[in-house]
Amino acid sequence: PNADEVGYYHWNVTPEMMAALSGPARATLSDRERLGLIMNLGTLLQAGTVHADDFLAALGSFGSDPTPEVVQSVVMAMRGVRRSVVTPDLVDAYAVYVRRSLHPAMERYGDTPKDGDSPSVLELRPMLMSTVGVDGHDDALVKKGQELTAAYLANPESVDPSIVDASIRLAASRPDTALYSECQRRFEGAKTPDTRRRFLSALGAFRDPALVDRTLAYMLDGPLRPQELFGVFRGDNPTVEEKMWPWAEANFDRIAAKIPPVFRPFLPNLADGCTEQRKAAATAFFSQPEHAPLGTEKSLAQVVERISSCVSMREREGARVAKMLNQVLATQ
Repeated sequence: PNADEVGYYHWNVTPEMMAALSGPARATLSDRERLGLIMNLGTLLQAGTVHADDFLAALGSFGSDPTPEVVQSVVMAMRGVRRSVVTPDLVDAYAVYVRRSLHPAMERYGDTPKDGDSPSVLELRPMLMSTVGVDGHDDALVKKGQELTAAYLANPESVDPSIVDASIRLAASRPDTALYSECQRRFEGAKTPDTRRRFLSALGAFRDPALVDRTLAYMLDGPLRPQELFGVFRGDNPTVEEKMWPWAEANFDRIAAKIPPVFRPFLPNLADGCTEQRKAAATAFFSQPEHAPLGTEKSLAQVVERISSCVSMREREGARVAKMLNQVLATQ
């Protein structure tokens, strides 16, 4: 079957079929079919028809695909499932899996833009750099990001614009108070909207708990515009997810006062997470009339649905993923 048929005849999907389509039969699939296969497998995972360990194994085999759009879909699929199935005790094992899966693509495209790069490659490269460096704990890429960030801060023209944000994200993945302070200074002194966005996002990329606390305080006490308040944190940052809701609950009145009333019904999104405790806490908090302006109920329902889906997948697939990733770790 081709990729479209896998999606249509989902009740017949087996690990053997996935192994064949992502292995020996992969060369017979067109670019469109390989893209379709990855997207269909993600849908089947959410439906419970495909197990997460088989899904990750299939994704890993596509990391060496010669088509950048296919590799980009792999990276996005990895990011989409990571939060649900990679618990803190599996972070190191998952890092080995990411490096093993995506190093072929990283070697193919490199960390330096080249003349003749297609738009697809220019879009893929920073995604690869961020994913392999941060999630894959690749020390060489992190060091490269630190060097590029230092070069950019010294002379913005010295670093290709397509990899600036990725470089800063790589540098921010390691504790660096001096870099944090410099990003804060650059944000406050920005002369253009793009520069202001870049350094605001940089503040949200730091993962050190003390620096995340500093950013959360800055969101209320710093010179942020109302529309910038929740543009600080972009992308997956486990430290932020852990700290965001306790901070939001403790500072709810200040947060609500800082943003236009039309945005207040969306505040339940601050409670997003992947635990039953988070879901219960958010439901209890936003069930109180003083925390629930018109429209809050709908936003809360969406958040509760996302949390429930994440928890369900973790409970259903956690043991299988742990076994797979620990086997990967043991054979590094």
